[in-house]
Amino acid sequence: MARIDVSGFDEVERDLLKESEAAKEKAAKMLQAGARVVVQAQKDEIQAMTSGQGSLAKSIKETAVKSSDTGSYIEVRPTGSQPHGNPKKGQTGNVKNAQVGGMLEYGVAGKMSARPWMTTANEKSKDKVHEEMRKIWESGG
Repeated sequence: MARIDVSGFDEVERDLLKESEAAKEKAAKMLQAGARVVVQAQKDEIQAMTSGQGSLAKSIKETAVKSSDTGSYIEVRPTGSQPHGNPKKGQTGNVKNAQVGGMLEYGVAGKMSARPWMTTANEKSKDKVHEEMRKIWESGG
């Protein structure tokens, strides 16, 4: 018959909880480091692929770290809006930068072909994202 002794388990449990919190903090730093790379890659790509999209490039930002049932994440996306229309023709208003980015990324049927700036930037930056995240992991946070 085996005997299991659990004396000292409270201390082990506290240590495990400390490690869990440290891992969450490190994961957040890793996500932030990766997001910074993606933000810059998307800004660079939109400027290289288009002309006159400075306000779209400037609008690309990362969110704070968010949590879901499956884990933590950061979104990188265009934010805000920009003027749209021709004031000389009485057309005024704003259009969301996310909409402008989507139209450029996927095109507009019969009007504008796709210029996949986001997909291209994300693909080009993935190795650098992994590298930056790995640096955080290996440095201890």
